[in-house]
Amino acid sequence: METLRYHPWQTRAALLRLLLGGGAFLGALWLVWLLVREGEAWAWAVGVGVFLLAPLYLYRTGLAPLLRAGLEVVLEPEGVRYAGRYYPKGAFRGLEGPLAPTKPWGPLHPFRLDFGEKLPLPLDLPGWDRLLGHLGWDWTEHPGLATYLGGARGIGWLNGLLYPPEEVWEVWERDRARYRREVGRLWWVSGLLALGVVLVASGSAIGGYMALLGFLLFLLVWLPTWHRLFGLGGLQGWAGRYNPLAEARKGVGSGGV
Repeated sequence: METLRYHPWQTRAALLRLLLGGGAFLGALWLVWLLVREGEAWAWAVGVGVFLLAPLYLYRTGLAPLLRAGLEVVLEPEGVRYAGRYYPKGAFRGLEGPLAPTKPWGPLHPFRLDFGEKLPLPLDLPGWDRLLGHLGWDWTEHPGLATYLGGARGIGWLNGLLYPPEEVWEVWERDRARYRREVGRLWWVSGLLALGVVLVASGSAIGGYMALLGFLLFLLVWLPTWHRLFGLGGLQGWAGRYNPLAEARKGVGSGGV
């Protein structure tokens, strides 16, 4: 028997998105409040937009992955045990979906396993393709699923919100390692710049030099790295257009650059 479960790094990534996103949300609301106090009427519209969209983002990318982090699917000889309940292979009627277009307000799980009872197929669960294979289905032969995954692009593949099928693991692992290196570079430059600003504010003698070094690194390292990953000036970076299935078809990794 094989048990499918989420990797710990997926849970940590979801928690980090929730904490950082929540902090940014509160910071944005505080800034809107300051602008409204200054009589900037347009800030109300910005505040409403932030208040409507930010919780949706936090739920879909942070809270919902944390709530399903304990899910386990056991592949047993004659069926599957999904979240503790047993479903025999003979009861499996097929895969339903996609239930709706890929939209921010669409369903969290656009595909359902039909055992008479409809169960979500979480496409971020490592081994979801083996689950289908165990039930006698090849994911590539389901036109809706193949089209959905082939058209899904972005950092969701790299931060654990989508998990690739086994056929493209080698390409995906190489590209995810590159993504982690480049995001790490963004973090340490941001941290150095923030440290310099804090030291300047505290009156430290070396604060100015630290802030200057951080600003130079921001220009020479942070901006080019951000541009490669996410793009600037309307240009999309490789992480923003990333799809491991497309990279495997091209026979190259590392974002196809």
